[in-house]
Amino acid sequence: MEIEYDLTKEDLYIYQWRALQRPEVRRAMRKSYLVVAGVILLPFIISPWSFLHLINWIIMALTLTIVLSIQWAFNNPLAKRSLRRLVEEEQPNRGGRGRHKIVLNERGLIESTNVNESFISWTGVDRVEQDDDYIFIRTPPHHVYAIPKRAFVSREMAEAFYTVAKINKEATM
Repeated sequence: MEIEYDLTKEDLYIYQWRALQRPEVRRAMRKSYLVVAGVILLPFIISPWSFLHLINWIIMALTLTIVLSIQWAFNNPLAKRSLRRLVEEEQPNRGGRGRHKIVLNERGLIESTNVNESFISWTGVDRVEQDDDYIFIRTPPHHVYAIPKRAFVSREMAEAFYTVAKINKEATM
């Protein structure tokens, strides 16, 4: 089974944004909030006078609330802007954006673009996933073939492609 498709800037952006929503990335973001909170709390904790004055606790709580709110408010917009810049730098027909062809067979998958051709056996595939708009074939370390479902003639063809990939992957487990 094979499919040819074009990856656009928007496809690359969506894939990168999806990667930022992964649980391990979200955990790292929560850790950054803890670090900021720790930096703000540290002077109040180590100061011998901080426990004596209620006003210090009020100032600390207010500062912590303001700083963490600002950090939370700016995280997503800054991440989105950075991803947009990253995607804008991607040149068409250099392997990322542009024409792709994926062929699935019982041995694995073959991907070809203008600049490369690669073979991945099914044992080298980490997992096969899908959402409403894409089929994702993940290979370690952190590489994904993101196949837009719009490239298929119908939703049924996209589902058949996904099923073939999923069955072949599961057969190697």
